[in-house]
Amino acid sequence: MPISSYTRRKQTTKSDPVHAVEELVADMQACEGLHFVFATSPNDLNPLAALLKARCEGTVVGCTTPGNIGPRGFERTGAALLSLCGPQTRHWTWAISDLAHPSVQIAEIQKQIRQIFPALESEKAFGVLLSDAAYAEQERLSWALNVALPGIQVIEASPQEATDDPTFILHDGVFHQGISTFTLVVTDLPFSVFSLQRHRATDTRLAVTRANPTERRVFEMNGIPAAEAYADALGVQVDELTPVFFAQNPLIIKGPNRNFVRAPIAVNPDGSLDFVCGMEVGTIVRMGQLKDEIKTLRRELDDLSIRLGGTQAVLALDCVFRRVEYDCHGLDAVSSEVINEGNMVGSSALEAPGDSSQRSHSVVGVAFGAGVGRRAA
Repeated sequence: MPISSYTRRKQTTKSDPVHAVEELVADMQACEGLHFVFATSPNDLNPLAALLKARCEGTVVGCTTPGNIGPRGFERTGAALLSLCGPQTRHWTWAISDLAHPSVQIAEIQKQIRQIFPALESEKAFGVLLSDAAYAEQERLSWALNVALPGIQVIEASPQEATDDPTFILHDGVFHQGISTFTLVVTDLPFSVFSLQRHRATDTRLAVTRANPTERRVFEMNGIPAAEAYADALGVQVDELTPVFFAQNPLIIKGPNRNFVRAPIAVNPDGSLDFVCGMEVGTIVRMGQLKDEIKTLRRELDDLSIRLGGTQAVLALDCVFRRVEYDCHGLDAVSSEVINEGNMVGSSALEAPGDSSQRSHSVVGVAFGAGVGRRAA
């Protein structure tokens, strides 16, 4: 079967739903399967959802997003579509409506998966969790899925945390608020679940000395207000700490095999800092230093292609912080070129790998190889 029979990558900048869908589904004959859609407002969402359900053969899932990525690169309007076609890929999608207490519904998902696959080969499966959920709800979902489906790698996106606008999850031909969808994909295509970072840890260290991990708030670092310690480490004043500054200067926890990025998102009146992920008292963090963004992204995409014998498509959930960095450094055009070269399709939305170890300044996703076979090592 030729490569083009496995995946389709489409992108449109059109906001009108009729014209947008016409462009997205052009040349989509004989592509029954799973379709991921990432729609950027101000699309008229209800007609868009209905048209996609009518025109795409199979299952359509997706979410709204502040920006989409695809063959055109990064766009702030329109939508992007990635389709996995053919009998070599099977999929099942469930809606999770109780985000505050997801364990019951996830237990039912686990039961159904075990009925379908008494002995599921984890190397041939991955999951995609799309959630209209706040931080705490997303973490509960992630934890419950990891417990229920050990060995299955799950990539996640929560568009709610990337914009102040209303956000929606696409399921069964309707854009919904306040739900999540979990999609299990089992495929014979070679694939690799990945997480790419662009910061390295420096030698400048801070110790968390007072914190509330549940609220993802750090009150003190090095025994002084957290905002003051963070600003001092960077040689700036506390009133200079803005969202753009946070995006460019994350903190990093060094691990034995990889680093974990912890991004501040707000300064509170008491001098505490809110983070995307919680941190325990005693955690040692280092200031992060940006690598060459474009060179790093291109090299990591090239590495994925080599491991997979070429990549025909990459489902990518990119962190909104990375988009801020591209904007600040005037890299929209060149990043769009790399996105197209790397066959990437997806969203610019706050994301998290399934193990919740790394929630910011990353792009996570699934790269699909050029032929049928086992997952890449």
